[in-house]
Amino acid sequence: MQISVTLPDDIAQLLTTIADANGLSRSALAAEIIRDGIYDEAMKIVKLQNLKTAIAALEQLNIVQ
Repeated sequence: MQISVTLPDDIAQLLTTIADANGLSRSALAAEIIRDGIYDEAMKIVKLQNLKTAIAALEQLNIVQ
């Protein structure tokens, strides 16, 4: 899938610098960074849901209120 993103000049320059230093295209580096960020956000959601489930279970046992 192809999408378009507008970046501030400083971020675009940093993306170019890092991509060049690692022998990657800007697109490949951006995809890697986005993938990592999305997985991190997904894990935060899973952890929050697990925490809510645990709290609800403790409330059912009258351990926490």
